Amino acid sequence: MNKFFAAIKKETLLIWRDKLGMLLLFILPACLIIFISLTQPDFSKPENIKLLLIDKEHGAIAKAIDKGLQKASDFDVTRENKYSFKQARQAVAIGDYDMALVIPSSTTKSITRHTEDTLLKPRKKARAAKRITLYFNPDLPEAARQTIVLAINSYVQGIKTEIMTNILSRALRQPPPQDSLHKNAVASKTVKLDPSALRPNAVQQNVPAWTLFGIFMIIIPLSTMMVKEREQSVMQRLQIAPVWRLNLLFGRVTTFVALNMIQMTLMFAVGVYVVPHFDLPTLNLMDNLGQAALIGLCASFASIGMSILVGTWVRTHEQASTVGPFLIIIMASIGGVFTPYDMVPANVQHIAEYISPLQWAQHAYLKTFVHNASLAAISPMLIKLLVFGLACLLISLIKVPHYRSKKKAAVEAKV
Repeated sequence: MNKFFAAIKKETLLIWRDKLGMLLLFILPACLIIFISLTQPDFSKPENIKLLLIDKEHGAIAKAIDKGLQKASDFDVTRENKYSFKQARQAVAIGDYDMALVIPSSTTKSITRHTEDTLLKPRKKARAAKRITLYFNPDLPEAARQTIVLAINSYVQGIKTEIMTNILSRALRQPPPQDSLHKNAVASKTVKLDPSALRPNAVQQNVPAWTLFGIFMIIIPLSTMMVKEREQSVMQRLQIAPVWRLNLLFGRVTTFVALNMIQMTLMFAVGVYVVPHFDLPTLNLMDNLGQAALIGLCASFASIGMSILVGTWVRTHEQASTVGPFLIIIMASIGGVFTPYDMVPANVQHIAEYISPLQWAQHAYLKTFVHNASLAAISPMLIKLLVFGLACLLISLIKVPHYRSKKKAAVEAKV
């Protein structure tokens, strides 16, 4: 046991020697949490579509469309009747609006004439009806365009049905059935959103994401430290001493996991106490404190296992400072750290589920903070992290390469 604590003391002293490096490792993720959260749009709330409504008619159809838009919560409607068709198209083209809806004058009257000709004079060509024009910004998704067109058509179709009923009633000399005409054909009800469909806000996304990024970036100082120990023959001397090799490994893992947990605590404190001062949501940590700590512990174990594996096999400081960050950045980019995971292409998501420990940990955090998932729901991700870390440690123990420079080899040969 004394040897185990001695190994911990050795690792702590090595960490303490590089105070500036450790300080940057703590400060950088905290800055990223704040500035990325400030600049990232809130994906948890759908953005309203900016709509320019130009009503040249003020008739029944225009009133029906305006009433329907007022009920819809997805539109930010600006009413400007002085715009011409050309001005409306230009306002959309320069990006002032997502779409423009132009209702020509006498639209209701022309549709009424067209319906009368169709019903009462089927042998004659019906007079053309004026059409409502929609101008779309090319950035507006196709699905949103189709939804808007269907909605506008439904508003117009309701008035056309009423016009048709009145025409037939006059032709048959019967009063229109007012009760059935104005009765709603659709019963609208608001259902509670399924928790699995909720999206994280900027703080829920970025606090765990950049915390994990900082935890896994421990690979730089740890792997560099291992290279330095080999160059100074520290590990060779320790292997000659009566020290069990696993004591050294467990001491290193324990020390750096503790360091990562301290870092995680500070990063979550930023999410709870600092980001609200920038008009950002507060991270709801207290309701999930134990589960968040457990995820962080498993993620730390995975990051230390990976760091030791890289540190075992790289030969130089340059390799240690390049290979590790390269792997972490790839895993973070496909794992939903740099961008929300649902914005990552589906084929890349499929790859990340198999090779990215950052995706496993981030997914577990989002399920905890956003969906309020239970421990059983996130247990598959935790098991993946533990198995990954253990596999990395076992691979690093299979063979520890002792790299020697040609100069050292020549000196040893002379001796």
